[in-house]
Amino acid sequence: MAVVHRNREGDDLPYLAPVHVGEAGVQDLEVLLPPFARIEGTVRTPREDLKWSGMLRVTLGRMGYETEVRVGPEGRFVLNAIPPGEWYLAIDANLAHRADDVAFRMYVNPAPPKTLRVTESGNLPLELLLTGEAGKITGTADEAGLVTVTEASGLFSSGKVAEIAQDGSFHLDVAPGEYRVGLGAAALCSQLVTVQGGESVSVHLKACTASGQ
Repeated sequence: MAVVHRNREGDDLPYLAPVHVGEAGVQDLEVLLPPFARIEGTVRTPREDLKWSGMLRVTLGRMGYETEVRVGPEGRFVLNAIPPGEWYLAIDANLAHRADDVAFRMYVNPAPPKTLRVTESGNLPLELLLTGEAGKITGTADEAGLVTVTEASGLFSSGKVAEIAQDGSFHLDVAPGEYRVGLGAAALCSQLVTVQGGESVSVHLKACTASGQ
């Protein structure tokens, strides 16, 4: 993989080009740089009382390189000089809390894609809808212990854990998104679920062996 910087002011991300290296020795590589793109987006809220200004950050990155932008007061953001290719997309909607409720959190609903393929001609504008409502994962399990919930994309390894009650039930509040729900710390016999803000998804987890069967 060749990492090529244009060395222009404001260019945070390099162009990542696959290259073929032959026999050992010095080689001259010729990499044709495509036009870089401009990504625009808008943030909207379903209720006027959801104050999001200054709370949202949009990040694109890959292989240790990142660029980010905060959303302006009019709900618009622009990412300039984005090289074509596939980048991970991360959106942090909780850079600050509302002064009247420190426990209040914001979520993007529906959850945005975890990766964004940027084309040479640019992409359609992103539209992000914020909500103040988390989603819920509830259900029952055939055995005692823990239930682990992890992001289905696998890009982020952190997850949430819930203890299974004596009656076999469990519940977790999660941000809108796609998750794998399974038994134990290893999330065995996991099921894939999609959770929207303000909605509850119910699953039943059957007992399984250590191999996940």
